[in-house]
Amino acid sequence: MTEYHKLFVFLPALAGTGDICGGIKRKMKYISDKDSAYLRQKYHTDDGSHNNFGRFICHDGRYDMSTGFDAKTMREKLSEYIGTITDTHHSVIKAKAVAYVLEHTPIDLNPCDYFPGIHSLNRVVQGLLNSKWNSEVFGKLLPADVSKTMNLLSRDGAVTIWPDYDHSVPDWDYMLPIGFPGLLENAMKAKADKTARDGELTEAEKGFYDSIEIVLNGVLRLLDRLIAYGEAHESENEKSGTVLPALRRLRCGAPRTVYEVLLFIYLYFIISEHIEVLQVRSLSNLDRVLQPYYIEDRLSGRYEDEDIRTFLAYFLMQFQAIDNYWGQPVYLGGTNDDGTTKICDMSYMILDVYDELGIWNPKIQLKYSESTPKTFVNKALDMIRRNHNSIVFVSEDFIEKALTSKGFTLSEARAADIKGCYEFSPAQTVGSTGTHINLAKPIEYAFFEGTDPNTGNFCGISMGKLEDFDTFDKFLDACIGYAKYFFDESYRCTQQYENYYDYVNPQSLFSSTYRSALEKGQDAYCRGAKAYSTCALLCSIGTAADSLAMVKKYCYDTGEVPLSEMKKALAANFEGCETLRLKLLNDKDKYGNDRDMPDSIAEKYTTALGSYIKGRPCGNCRPNGFWSASLHNARQYIDQGRKTGATPDGRRRGEEMSKNASPSQGAGAGGATGAILSQTKLNGQLFSGDFPLDVSLHPSAVRGEEGLNAMRSLLEVWRIRGGHAIHFNIFDARTLRAAQAEPEKYQDLQIRVCGWNALFNSMDRAEQNQYIRQAEAYQ
Repeated sequence: MTEYHKLFVFLPALAGTGDICGGIKRKMKYISDKDSAYLRQKYHTDDGSHNNFGRFICHDGRYDMSTGFDAKTMREKLSEYIGTITDTHHSVIKAKAVAYVLEHTPIDLNPCDYFPGIHSLNRVVQGLLNSKWNSEVFGKLLPADVSKTMNLLSRDGAVTIWPDYDHSVPDWDYMLPIGFPGLLENAMKAKADKTARDGELTEAEKGFYDSIEIVLNGVLRLLDRLIAYGEAHESENEKSGTVLPALRRLRCGAPRTVYEVLLFIYLYFIISEHIEVLQVRSLSNLDRVLQPYYIEDRLSGRYEDEDIRTFLAYFLMQFQAIDNYWGQPVYLGGTNDDGTTKICDMSYMILDVYDELGIWNPKIQLKYSESTPKTFVNKALDMIRRNHNSIVFVSEDFIEKALTSKGFTLSEARAADIKGCYEFSPAQTVGSTGTHINLAKPIEYAFFEGTDPNTGNFCGISMGKLEDFDTFDKFLDACIGYAKYFFDESYRCTQQYENYYDYVNPQSLFSSTYRSALEKGQDAYCRGAKAYSTCALLCSIGTAADSLAMVKKYCYDTGEVPLSEMKKALAANFEGCETLRLKLLNDKDKYGNDRDMPDSIAEKYTTALGSYIKGRPCGNCRPNGFWSASLHNARQYIDQGRKTGATPDGRRRGEEMSKNASPSQGAGAGGATGAILSQTKLNGQLFSGDFPLDVSLHPSAVRGEEGLNAMRSLLEVWRIRGGHAIHFNIFDARTLRAAQAEPEKYQDLQIRVCGWNALFNSMDRAEQNQYIRQAEAYQ
């Protein structure tokens, strides 16, 4: 036994004490205490330095450091190696760098785990190459006004914009039947076929195929290293009898068992996300993918159900331990071409194991339709009402309508991947985020003639003076005009920098999974995919609609608060105007309560913008690519909220704003039904990027069989009325206040946040208070 492995003999004493997995302290059915303690610390130290926004930072010492370079040495050695590369094509330079890392990164086959340890080395390739190339693009290659415009738009929170490499999914159905060796073989065949078809390849095409060959050979050499290491330590590792044969199998061919499939997915994920620098935003339609292997495992007698549950437990725990703040997506279910459900044995087994582990990462997306079995829906809803709420329902009806309207077949729509938070895309297509537009900021600019009252900065355009808006329709038109201007400027910038996606971050491994990219000889992320989409996220419609409703009601309809007085109150952040602020804050004519006035304003605002954005062509590098709109906002409810002044709904300067297509915190007095009815009055098909709804329910409303039936009825009303994605928080204000006062007693308390889960204790007090306010609104 090596000195490194001796360390983990003493880990049982630490079981349940670390907080890398969010303070999980339960004894796990499928994972021993010793193994659980190792997994908690596999990717990060438990000294309090870990930040789950920096999940790529894996500290030295997690694996056997005698097998490779530590992070500091790797950076130095790789920098030296890159300096010797004479190739000029970025794809080849990066591929050689990735292969170098795969050759020299520390590895481990630990007796406490069924999945290898592969040091991420803090995304060293990104630091040495991608960041440099990105600086070249924005500093030299793009017109000077692009960077200037992006900075101006972002400065005061009107827009948040950056190049996005965070929403791609490899073609798992293409990969799994052929494995890593098959990917290499098919890529080389595609190269030969293109040469025979077109004659001599261009230098760019040669670079494309050469880079794939280099990276995949690097992957195979990594497998050789893992096998050699396992063989050298076989007697020390009781799991070698399972792990080593699986590694040998993946080295020579495609996976054949449930465990080998899980191992393949894990290896691809680590290499792509942590070394080749492209996030893997779905671990596949996991139940459907695993089902045929499960049947074969059981028929052959190779594994019992308990074995397979154990493999699933260790697989799922990898992602809890990696601790990605945004959550690692995986989706279940779906509908077959003949209309029958894809829910199967593995669907139930995955939820069973997930429930038993008590984890919230990976986050689970459930495809939901009329054919989804009631027993499966009830199982998921029961988990949610027990605060196991890292589950989102995604409507297949919505997906089918959205994709078939774009020319995809019903079969392609039904097979579409769910990715990221709840986005969807057909196989062999690539999507990315183009911009986040703050829907509340135009209201501020309408009051202050295009100038931020807090910074004094001019946004670049004025839609007129406040006194010119003598009707509410003119005021609303001005707000729409500002929002369209923000999109136009975002669109202009995005069209420019999208052309450099493969210059900044060429994708060899990812491209090897896309048949269309192999046929074209072009990078899948840029030029080579079957189709593309770029999405404009329209953020905080609840805050915007409520603010507009208050302007209409008090400044125009009743005249109780003249526009000039509202302007003064906003400029003063309601200082000296607390009576007015509370009146606005507590007014029930808000979006989310099924009231016609605020809901019609939300519908007009979103329809004007959604129809303006939908269908715009992507940049030249993304053929057959079009823009879509979304009402998802990720963390912009906080980040843009900090830069947004006081709003006419009673919100103070800098406070968070509403999430997704949901009511503002505390404004939803109409409860879950009101939220669903208000949201589904909007034209969801204009927002095929995302149209998500967050619903909060009091624990008393979901108890017993009646509570379960009520949850299912809400879900069905939402589906029938055209909803896209829905997730639930089940909490009461008393519990949240107790968790705030005594956090050590509530270390596992999760809150569903937009499209992921966060621990209540990890939030700052201001964010916690917003959830308490929301809970009070439903009591």
